[in-house]
Amino acid sequence: MNELQETSAPLGYLARIRGLVRRDFVRSVFVLAFGTLLGNGLSALVSPILTRLYAPGDLGRAGVFTAFINVASTASALRYELAIVSADTAEDAATLALGSLVIALPVSILLGGVLYGLITMKLFGFEVLPLWAAAVAPLSLFVASSFLTFRFWLLRDGKFASVSRIFVGQNITRAGVQLGSGVGHVGWTGLFLGDLSGRTLAVAVMAKRGWADLVACARRINRTEFKRVFALHREFPTVSLPSTLLDMVALNLPLPLVARYFGVDAGGQFALVQMVFALPASLIGGSIGDAFHSKAAELARTDRDQVRPFFLRTTRLLFLLGVGPFLFLALVGPTLVRLVFGARWETAGILAAVMTPWALGQLVVSPVSRIVFIVQGQRVKLLNDAFNLSIVAASFFVASHLHLSLIRTLGVLTAAQCVMYIVYFLLLLRTISKFTARAAAAGPIV
Repeated sequence: MNELQETSAPLGYLARIRGLVRRDFVRSVFVLAFGTLLGNGLSALVSPILTRLYAPGDLGRAGVFTAFINVASTASALRYELAIVSADTAEDAATLALGSLVIALPVSILLGGVLYGLITMKLFGFEVLPLWAAAVAPLSLFVASSFLTFRFWLLRDGKFASVSRIFVGQNITRAGVQLGSGVGHVGWTGLFLGDLSGRTLAVAVMAKRGWADLVACARRINRTEFKRVFALHREFPTVSLPSTLLDMVALNLPLPLVARYFGVDAGGQFALVQMVFALPASLIGGSIGDAFHSKAAELARTDRDQVRPFFLRTTRLLFLLGVGPFLFLALVGPTLVRLVFGARWETAGILAAVMTPWALGQLVVSPVSRIVFIVQGQRVKLLNDAFNLSIVAASFFVASHLHLSLIRTLGVLTAAQCVMYIVYFLLLLRTISKFTARAAAAGPIV
């Protein structure tokens, strides 16, 4: 009897996962996940080589620069690009896409000045970067913002296969440039150039795939319509932008703070952990998040009663897919990281084991948190993100005053983040219920 139960357990686990999803959703996830698997699989294969070509300090500096780009790029288009997928009509979506591209250029230049100030005033650990990083930041920011704009435009049209193939090409380019630069011993600059090259190629290909449709829709737009669309979506710059900035700062600030309080080499160890966690987060969370965003937006327009059940099914799916890999990493992380990446990265393995609950919470909640952009829940997200940032800052403040070690500091931060994700999940459920109630009061969709 026990043998039969053990044999059927994996089948039951798979059956449970299949029961949580629908065929069209599975197809979208599979197409995106396949490209992500190929792209991130290549990154995973070359990462042990990169950790032998680059020192921890190189990863630390590249990670600090990337942390700034990750945060600042969310502000480049004032978050209007997020409204592309859920816009009511193709013309509205095209208006938002073109407007996002126009806005991104001057804002990116201004944000480059922000990085210059952070470096010269030695704030938040950004003093580890050279001043020339501020000069190239506007280019990186504009490319990153354009990447998001074209990606959302293609996702709106359901071009999941194109997005998947582009992601593979992006990772091939990035890996090739980083490997070549590492052999040439150019330092952390090679890591930066690889990321910029890969993203630039992706933007060029996505623009080629989506530009004709974008322009065709835009030809039917006049100045009055342009003003109407941007006024209709004014909550994105006024509410979603501050919220996303707080969220991204909370997510990316730990690395610069680690570099500041524990040294740039420790920042490199932390950056490697982020790179390790990026594989399941991108493969599972990113692919399901893109498909979830597209499908949830469709349900909100056509069958609002199904938004909450779909949200819960997707959340359970993310947990079931993520709990196994992260539990494995928690158990064997220190040994695995040392064997794969080299002896000088042993600290990263310990950090990975400590931070797995945080990574699992992020994997489960972050992809489905896009629901706030569909059910008018931006204000809830804003409050949550503000509190989350205060938790991150408080954790490092307390750790520095108590003279905690790097491992203990990140243990405290992990515990706080787990609590935050549980609270945020409950807030998302409440926001969806309010949306459904408002929809019911407004009457049937016509």
